[in-house]
Amino acid sequence: MLDALLANRASHGLPTPTLVERNIEDDDGLQRRYMLVIPVVAIGGRDLELATKPAALGRFLAEMLDGAPAQGPQA
Repeated sequence: MLDALLANRASHGLPTPTLVERNIEDDDGLQRRYMLVIPVVAIGGRDLELATKPAALGRFLAEMLDGAPAQGPQA
């Protein structure tokens, strides 16, 4: 889902970050922080926890990358 959203942004000439996947099982700190809320998308120091809904993820990307104001709930 995230790959498709990022590809769509790129095809429209919008800013697209490089995706870095992390396995929380490799880092005790990440595991403690995110164990109950994965998947998580983090950009610019902000996290979108339980990132499972395309609309919420799209709003988060627009807010963080385009400066668009958040519209509605993020989850």
